[in-house]
Amino acid sequence: MKFSNRFTSGLILLFTSCGALAQSELDVRVKPSNDALKANIEGYIGGVGERDEEALLRFSRGAEEQARKAAQALGFYQPQIASEVKAGKNPRLILSIDPGEPVHLRNVTIRVDGPAAELKSFRVPDSQDLKSGAVLNHGHYEDAKRLIQNQASRFGYFSGRFTQQKLSVDPQAGVADIELVYDSGPRYTLGKVNFAGDTPFDEELLQRMVPFQSGTPYDSELIAELNQALQSSGYFEGVRVDAAPAAAANDVIPVAVQLETRKPRTMGLGLGFSHRRRPARQGQLDAALGQPPGAQLWLGGGTVGAPAERRPVVRHPPRPATDRQAALCRWLPERRTGQHRHPEQVAHPRPGMAQQVAQRLDTGDLAQMAARRISPGG
Repeated sequence: MKFSNRFTSGLILLFTSCGALAQSELDVRVKPSNDALKANIEGYIGGVGERDEEALLRFSRGAEEQARKAAQALGFYQPQIASEVKAGKNPRLILSIDPGEPVHLRNVTIRVDGPAAELKSFRVPDSQDLKSGAVLNHGHYEDAKRLIQNQASRFGYFSGRFTQQKLSVDPQAGVADIELVYDSGPRYTLGKVNFAGDTPFDEELLQRMVPFQSGTPYDSELIAELNQALQSSGYFEGVRVDAAPAAAANDVIPVAVQLETRKPRTMGLGLGFSHRRRPARQGQLDAALGQPPGAQLWLGGGTVGAPAERRPVVRHPPRPATDRQAALCRWLPERRTGQHRHPEQVAHPRPGMAQQVAQRLDTGDLAQMAARRISPGG
């Protein structure tokens, strides 16, 4: 019993201590008020964790340094920072920051050299935040570099590099200079598209789905369009398009496409209606209904005492590869004109068959229907 009491007391003490530690807080105070700076400091420091008063005192030194870096990132290079730990039930670390005057941009040079300079689609960063006189923000500087690099990757300037990338800050003078110069190098081109994998279509037909010709200047949007064209055809379960710059020879990138044909699926043509208070019946029939050989007609009903739902559904066997290829040939011109009619929209039951099946269902004689075949003639 004594052991039990000691164990219980220990648990109570442990939970009490953890509860107290979990309530430690960070209080950032910026004067004059600056919401962006306050949020950036809090983001740099993160949470104070489960710390008591003594632990917060040790943590405060690192917190001050993180706050200084957060202030510099937004152009405040001479902040006054003080920390204080408030004891009590909820210990708090208070950071008081006077950011001082921010650093302003003085000389800004951002330029793209090489063939990319002649490409109208290649945008040079021209934000007002990067003009002379604007407050220095390291994030805007990094964004400008990222924009140039992303465009170089999109338009195929894979040999490009920064010949100058410099951010010089003079905190005493309160000014900063930016120099960003990018040499694009040559623009790579797209080579021949090679198809591989499981596909029922011949090479000529697949090449008609390629939205570019060999020798076209590289554009990642063209690769995305090729992938979308193959996916939207509905015939492929898996599509993988690779255009790796590392595989380029003489600045020409080969395009490799790996295909996996979609497995045969069940197609349905349904007619639904209800009759109240009819017993459930169900039959399975082999039906012609103008469908390919092997099609089956499934007839289903509801439950006794509930609305009975009758749904004739035609299930198709897999279509031969030659039929699928012919359907895709008819679909390709329509896709290019924007009509987007799916290639599977080709076979339909003969006119009047749905009405004929509905009339037979109305008689309620599903058992008799299941015992014999239904022909288009009735």
